[in-house]
Amino acid sequence: MNKQALIEQALDAALEQVESGAIAALPAGPSIGEPVGFPLRPVLERLPQGRRPRPEPVCARCPRAVWFGSANSVSCYCRLMHVLTWTSEEPKPVLFCDGFSAAEM
Repeated sequence: MNKQALIEQALDAALEQVESGAIAALPAGPSIGEPVGFPLRPVLERLPQGRRPRPEPVCARCPRAVWFGSANSVSCYCRLMHVLTWTSEEPKPVLFCDGFSAAEM
């Protein structure tokens, strides 16, 4: 199994646990290791509310996230993990990530 498939499998499993109530989603606000005060990424700011990811993934405010889109789709690429972390075609939001603190080490 390649790296992307392993990451997607882990994200799917975590999202299923959150949705089933087996584990609690992190409360709104900064994630562990996330710098406080980071604004919504510029591409997301320009999108109408209906096209923005819901629930908001931590990538929405991460300075390492590269959001891009077309008339019909929106995607996010993580420059730390080197993977697509969110697409409008397969919206699997990353709800928690220690990418902020990992990059500071």
